[in-house]
Amino acid sequence: MSQAEQLAELISAIKDVYTSRLLSGVAITLAVYDWILTFSTEYETIYQSRWTVPKALFFYIRIVTPPGILLCTYQLSDLRGPLTNSVCTAWAMLQVFGMLSSLIAANALLTLRLVALYRRKASMVWFIRAFFVASYAATLGLMIDAMITYRDSMFYSPQVGVCGATTSSATFKAIFYAPAAFEFFVFALTAWRAWNDAKVITGVNSAPFLIILYRDGIASFFIMVIIRIWNIWIYLTQPLSSYNLGTQIMWAVNTVLTTRVYMNLVWLAKKPMVEETSMGMGTRGPATRGIRMHVTTFTEVQTDDWKVRRPSHMYGGEENRGY
Repeated sequence: MSQAEQLAELISAIKDVYTSRLLSGVAITLAVYDWILTFSTEYETIYQSRWTVPKALFFYIRIVTPPGILLCTYQLSDLRGPLTNSVCTAWAMLQVFGMLSSLIAANALLTLRLVALYRRKASMVWFIRAFFVASYAATLGLMIDAMITYRDSMFYSPQVGVCGATTSSATFKAIFYAPAAFEFFVFALTAWRAWNDAKVITGVNSAPFLIILYRDGIASFFIMVIIRIWNIWIYLTQPLSSYNLGTQIMWAVNTVLTTRVYMNLVWLAKKPMVEETSMGMGTRGPATRGIRMHVTTFTEVQTDDWKVRRPSHMYGGEENRGY
C-alpha cells in the first residue's frame, strides 16, 4: 500500500471515529432522556407490580443499557488517556456481551407477549419458545467465534485515539441475521392474530389492550427493521473503522421500544376494564319498559406478565360474542 493510500485510509478512519462519537452521544442521550421522561409512569406501573420473569427482564434491560452505552461512548471519546491492548480487548468483550444480553432480554419480552396471544395452542407456544432459543443460541455461538478472532487482533491506535482491530470476522457480520429472522417471525404471527381479531380491534366496543398490543408491536418491528438493515449494510460494505456507527443507536432504540411497549401494556392492565352505560328506555312495551344497561366484560388469557383481554358484550343479561 502506498503512502497516499495509507493517508487516505487514516483520514477515512478518523472521520468514521468522529461520526461514531457523535452517534454514540445520541444513543446515550436517547436512552437516558427516555428513562427520565418515563420514570414516573415506570414507578407507578412496573415498580408497584409483583415480581415476575418479565419484570426481571425489564429491569435487566434498564440496568444494563445506559452504563453499557456510556462505557462505549467513553471509549470512543477523546476525554480519556491512552489504553492498552488488553484493556481494548476487555472493553470489546464487555460491550458485545452487554449489548447481546440486553437484546436477548428484549426479545424474551417479545416472546412472552406472543405466547400470550397463542396460549391456547400448546404446539405453537412450544414452537415459539424453541425458535427463540435456537435463534439466540446461534447468535451467541457466532458471537463467541467472532470474539476469538477479535481477541487476538485488538489494539489501541494512538493515531485515531480509539481501540481497533486488524482483522474482521465473517461470523460477526452474521450475528444480525438470526435475531432479524426471529423478529420477522414474531411480527408475522402478531399480524396474523391482528387480522383474526380485526372485528375486536375496529368494533364499536373495541379492546384497548389488543389495540395497544398490536399497534406497538407492529410499529416497533418496522423501526427495528430499519435499524438492523442499516447495521447489516455497515458490516457488509464498510471498513472496520465504521463498525461503531450503528450498534449503539440500535441498542438504545431497542431499549426504548421494548420498555415503552411493556409499560403501555402494564399500565393498561392496571386500569378498570368494566364499563356500564345507560342505554335509555326499553322498547318492548309498557310491561318491560325500564333502563337498559350495557355491560362490557372480558375473557382473560392469563400469562406471567399480563392478561390479554377480549371483550364480550351482554345486553339485558344475554351475552353476545360478535367474533
